[in-house]
Amino acid sequence: MDPTPLVVVAVIAILGVAIFSIVNQGQKRKALWEMLAGQLGLEHRGSVLLGEYQGVPVRIAVETRRNPHGYDQLCVVRADIPGALPEGFVAAPRRWTSGLDRMLADNTFQASDPALQECYVFQSDQPQQGQALIYEPEAQKALLELYSPKRVGFVEKNRVHVAYTGLVEDAEELRAALLDVTQTAHTLARAQARLAQGA
Repeated sequence: MDPTPLVVVAVIAILGVAIFSIVNQGQKRKALWEMLAGQLGLEHRGSVLLGEYQGVPVRIAVETRRNPHGYDQLCVVRADIPGALPEGFVAAPRRWTSGLDRMLADNTFQASDPALQECYVFQSDQPQQGQALIYEPEAQKALLELYSPKRVGFVEKNRVHVAYTGLVEDAEELRAALLDVTQTAHTLARAQARLAQGA
């Protein structure tokens, strides 16, 4: 007896189960995101939650990011900063950067607070203005509070972000993250406005 038809049937069955599993997982994720959108007062659009929280635009999405060891699927919560930071300002998570990344980066500068320096690598196209921002006590406190062992906090492209490994399904955890990113966004904007007035 020729085993080829059995192999073909087995392969088709395995593919059918795999496709069903993927579709089922997608439907579960969609239902979860719709539920979370309702609980958080956000809009579910595709695979993203969008809206406004504490007066600033926010976004929650699953993203793929490079890390020193490869790539991670992350649940990223972000808030736009209601004002311009120094051009190209970045507070990159130190645990996401390698020594080589830090050596090759342009326009980096140091924080005066050792705890802040341990958490972030700072960079800006305007390093003096960027450094002045992170010397502001209110900005230092906000950046330190953004960082925690169970998530990564960072600032880039005039937005404040926190990222969790994997999908976050707890509405209260996401609500706390929204509060953290929006408060930090407002704090950085206030600190930058004070610096601009003093210039």
